[in-house]
Amino acid sequence: MKQFPVFLLLIVLLSPLAGQSNQSRGLGIINQTEIKNTAGNNGKRYAICIGINQYEHSIIQNLNNARNDALALGKIFEREGQFDQVFIMTDDIDPRNDKQNNYPRLRNIESRLAYLKDFIRPEDLVVVSFSGHGISNDEGEGFLIVADTDINDVFNTSFPVKDLVKWVDDLKVEKSLFLIDACREQISTNTSRSLSKNTLTSQRYTSSKLGAIFYSTKTGWLSFEDQESDYGVFTRFLLEGLKGKADYQYGDSDSIVTFRELSVFVEEAVSNYSMTLGLKQKPYTDIHGELSGDIAISSYSASIDMQTRANVDEFQEVNKNAFGSLSLFTNVSGTVLIDGADMGEIDTGETKIFEDIYVGIHFVEIKHEYGRYRNEFGINEDETSELANVIVLSDQDIKRVNGINFIYIKGRGSMDGFWMSDTELTLGQYAEFIEKSEYKTVNAWNQYYKPNYDYYPVHNVSKIDAVEFCKWFSKKYRVSVTLPTLKQWQYAAGGKYSTTYPWGNYWNVKNCQNKNSTQPGILPIIGTQGPMQIQDFQRDITLDGITNLAGNMREWCLDESVNSEGTTIASIAGGSFKLSRSKNFKSMYTSKKPAHQADVDLGFRLILN
Repeated sequence: MKQFPVFLLLIVLLSPLAGQSNQSRGLGIINQTEIKNTAGNNGKRYAICIGINQYEHSIIQNLNNARNDALALGKIFEREGQFDQVFIMTDDIDPRNDKQNNYPRLRNIESRLAYLKDFIRPEDLVVVSFSGHGISNDEGEGFLIVADTDINDVFNTSFPVKDLVKWVDDLKVEKSLFLIDACREQISTNTSRSLSKNTLTSQRYTSSKLGAIFYSTKTGWLSFEDQESDYGVFTRFLLEGLKGKADYQYGDSDSIVTFRELSVFVEEAVSNYSMTLGLKQKPYTDIHGELSGDIAISSYSASIDMQTRANVDEFQEVNKNAFGSLSLFTNVSGTVLIDGADMGEIDTGETKIFEDIYVGIHFVEIKHEYGRYRNEFGINEDETSELANVIVLSDQDIKRVNGINFIYIKGRGSMDGFWMSDTELTLGQYAEFIEKSEYKTVNAWNQYYKPNYDYYPVHNVSKIDAVEFCKWFSKKYRVSVTLPTLKQWQYAAGGKYSTTYPWGNYWNVKNCQNKNSTQPGILPIIGTQGPMQIQDFQRDITLDGITNLAGNMREWCLDESVNSEGTTIASIAGGSFKLSRSKNFKSMYTSKKPAHQADVDLGFRLILN
């Protein structure tokens, strides 16, 4: 699947890692290995770490943790990474007294790269990390927003990602690593439309030496700042992995963290963490060319016990005389193992309770047809811990039109494939339509709209309004979009994978936004009831990555008929925040309404033809 590089990690994997002595798994002391003594890693190691919280242009939203990301990664590269030189460029440096040119303005970054050209040799490892905002132009080329970027001339005053790639090519190095955290979204606030509409998009550098791209999240998904640490979510687990967890939990416990081990660990850790918060962030690795080796990124030395392995402080010490429970949800069926013991089968969409688990830190796995789910969890006495395994398949194509992501839903049998928007249309997107088209609607779609509510779904629109949006959007962006047919909608919601609900075959009030939901962040429309933002989908997502089909908003479809009174009656699919009965959220559930009428729980999504 083509992916959205909010935070991308590009790594050349050309030099094999060999000749390392493997140690047995388990607990104990692991001595730090001298990385340069391992085969293929005898060159020097250079890193540039850039982090920007505060931007000079007031329109650009400031960040909280980007600077911390750069500082923490710099320390990791020096200590565990054993780098020869680490250059840190952060915006807390006073540009008026910046004798070393470490303030992250465009000129200084370009000068730093030019300076290193005289020292780096082909056998060396080069790492460049960037934490801040990013954007792409209409051709999909990525640009890093630096401290002095002028928002009125953004592309000429930002740093092009392609220039960073060319710099590596010119160096002719065999091993390079880019970490680019761009256009991150904070959990508690909304990014302005001016910077979020054309966020950094994935690029393939097939002509360069880059062998792999490690994205922090999939196309159209977001990268978040972490509420529990001082870093971005991706960097939090990247740091944990580099400190050793990627090796002793997901690798061969040889005291060396390699790219393969790190990518597997970070992908699963970020995905699992995000799902518990109902967020859309899942890292993705895109391999380019033949992957013939691996890179030693860091080495570690630590006294490892179960508490350190989990990095979870709030759970009680191991006590085999006290017990609690685990509630485990999955959207794919498979075999459950807890601490290596076979606990039986779990079905698609099932939430299963495992009781009498002793207090302490444990490890759960689900072996399913698409791979494995692995996660740590803690048990407190007489309490139930909750975990969710929600996977999205990575083989779908994505097309992006003016900030709307269309995912290709493969057909089957007599059903043709089609492109469907991965979320409902938002208030911000509809507001742009009203503003630029001067279309007059009789329905109060903007009754609850404020500029910082851009990511909530549009509601209180008639089918006539929805069709007019499709006409305007098609003409303005030279594409053809329509509402989905009822057959397309139902196929995407469950028909393709033969599931009762988008997530599987079992109803659970926690799986979508409905009348009985208690998820924070609701836009109150009827008392305390209302929709969630489109990215806060909880577990309401299909294997293809289409969100909020079961709940949040009911959705207009293309199908219609005329009754005996001459009124056009249109089909509606799905449930909403107003409904509570399980049947209202089934993949095949439909309702009808006159096409000229609207409702506060009625919106729509698009099909790209």
